[in-house]
Amino acid sequence: MLTAVTADATDEAVLSEAQDVESADAPVLPLRTGTLSRGRFWLLAGAVIAATFLFRVWFGQRGYFVGDDFLLRNAATQPLSVDYLFAGHNGHLNPIGSAVQWLLQRLFPDSYLALVLFSAACVAGFQITCAAISERLSGPRWLGVFLAAFAGLSLFTVELITWWSVAIYAAPLLLAAGVALYFCIRAMETGIARDWLFMLLAVAAAFLSGTKGLLLPVLIFVVVASLPVGRPIALGYRAALVRFRWLWLGLVIAVAMFAWFSASRQPFLGNDGATVAAIWRFLVDNTYLTADPIAWGGPWRWAPIGTPELPGWHAAPAPTRGMQDIAAGLSLVAVAVTVAWRPKAIRLLVGVGGYVLLSILLVALGRAGSMFAAPVIRYIFDLVVPCALVLAYVLAPTRWEADPLSARGIRAVNWLTAHRTVRQALTGVLVVAAAASLLVSYSVPVSILSRVPTRLWLDNARAGFPQVADGKLLAQPAPAVLSGSNEPLAWYLAGVSGAPTSTELVFDRLQAFDTWGRLREQHVKAWPSPAGPVPGCGYPLTGDTPVSVPLGSVVEPGSNIAELGYYTKWDVTVQVVLNGPGSPPREERLIAGLHRAYFPLAGSGDKAELAIVGAGGPLCVTGLAVGPRDNN
Repeated sequence: MLTAVTADATDEAVLSEAQDVESADAPVLPLRTGTLSRGRFWLLAGAVIAATFLFRVWFGQRGYFVGDDFLLRNAATQPLSVDYLFAGHNGHLNPIGSAVQWLLQRLFPDSYLALVLFSAACVAGFQITCAAISERLSGPRWLGVFLAAFAGLSLFTVELITWWSVAIYAAPLLLAAGVALYFCIRAMETGIARDWLFMLLAVAAAFLSGTKGLLLPVLIFVVVASLPVGRPIALGYRAALVRFRWLWLGLVIAVAMFAWFSASRQPFLGNDGATVAAIWRFLVDNTYLTADPIAWGGPWRWAPIGTPELPGWHAAPAPTRGMQDIAAGLSLVAVAVTVAWRPKAIRLLVGVGGYVLLSILLVALGRAGSMFAAPVIRYIFDLVVPCALVLAYVLAPTRWEADPLSARGIRAVNWLTAHRTVRQALTGVLVVAAAASLLVSYSVPVSILSRVPTRLWLDNARAGFPQVADGKLLAQPAPAVLSGSNEPLAWYLAGVSGAPTSTELVFDRLQAFDTWGRLREQHVKAWPSPAGPVPGCGYPLTGDTPVSVPLGSVVEPGSNIAELGYYTKWDVTVQVVLNGPGSPPREERLIAGLHRAYFPLAGSGDKAELAIVGAGGPLCVTGLAVGPRDNN
């Protein structure tokens, strides 16, 4: 009898499983519809998207080019080419962003607003896809309007507003990810090949936007395996892997090939400091300190990043330990409640958790243990995508899903439905809390961004452009307000309309832009050479015989400028070299007339030897001084 019972139970289990698979594969009409009309849904979602678009534009235009933005502008001055598009920057191969930079810099050469509009438009497109995904999954509901607001206001995307160097790759990547996931869900419902093709094109766009795009296939696999679209139950990971094996194989090959190509052009992995301990610390910091608080409307508290010369143009999350604990606790409670009320969401939660881990780990391999290891939002901006997916599925059943809630969840929903006042009060509290949280979190970045000093510097510099003699400026390092490094000023003036040409030789006037962007007359900080032996000519040069000119002060090695007073009837090339050991010679082409020539001169010594190179001369050297610039 026991054997018979066991056999019957086994047959029943097999039959049940077969029925589940059959019901999952068979075409299923939607079991439920949305709570709003389609027209009203898109009217509300459109209003939210338009409002957040205007907010992002208002917020972003308060800032200006900073840091690596100038490097991107300098790179975009070259002709459009494959080498330029695939040169990459800071670990990202982003030909789409590079093409946008190149195009906008030519159409709107001095406009920061054009870049802000592009970033805000990409995020608005991502918001549209979030609303469309919600509508596709559960019909037109208030949930889709909420997701549109979440996608546009989440602090995960704040650095897409405050820093163009982040938005150039992150904004198009978010848009591509949203489009890919929408067409993935649509293809799961319709089975139309065209939808799968559009999904693959969006995946390719994500690859061409930034390194994080290589992880998008992981999220697509999670969606296919976890969401019951066009069927009452989800496929599950094993069935999804088998059924669409050729799709996954193709995506894996594409990821491997593009990762190899990206690493060959712009290495994004590999860091001597990326030890196991450093990677673990990076994962913990970017989850506990950054991702958890931001998921709940944080981080609420910020630490401005800057220097005395370039104060606080940026901010990093710095929630207190108590805030971190609260956010982590809320995340654990949310997962526990979801599992209890919506057990079918476990697959999605596990898959999203794996994506989050891979996303942070990808950055850790290149940043952990280095000077760039501090947790910042740009490292996890893409987490807004899986967060939106989880909300879209957990907060409303899909249109085809059978038995979406557990018995405990059904009782909770019935109780809330019966107690309308409690439901409305709870909704109001959550809305007010979310608004207050976002208001607090945005207040610091908004206030900091208006103090970006580079806008004032360039505005002052533009006023001085017409006063630059002959439109040429002797090459100078960038002031600290633009850069903490020693890059040339020409990098920061690249692409700026009317900017003077940087050169290694100017005549009669030594000019430079000071710390505040004002054009100043400069002099060489050195005593001039003694008067020459020939009255009216000083030190005459004829033929190729060098002449030694004593200097008024000893020249030490450093960034020195030579001020050469001379007279000649014809243009002539002259070679100048200091007498110190290892001092390199320098040749300059001098124009005819009575002039002072200014040019960099390396080396050291207390004398300089001058000689005419080739035909020309005679040349009268009326004075020579070598030393650093003097702003006075």
